[in-house]
Amino acid sequence: MKSEYIYHVRLSDPVAGREDYYFGSLSAIYVVLGVEDIGCKVSRLWGYGITADRPYIGKRCSIYKERVYRKPKGAGGD
Repeated sequence: MKSEYIYHVRLSDPVAGREDYYFGSLSAIYVVLGVEDIGCKVSRLWGYGITADRPYIGKRCSIYKERVYRKPKGAGGD
């Protein structure tokens, strides 16, 4: 099974009434949230190297890389 991941962003100060956001890539974060919300540019996150075992913890937010589990096509269990 192919491993797929999402980025879970938890903000210290909610934006639009939300503190949790989910994205398919680091770049996608900046389409919805600004540098002022995250506290750094995307290049910093790329350089940091977020993994499932190494989340980014900053003053304005925490970013976790989490695995997405899917049922294989044709598999039972419904």
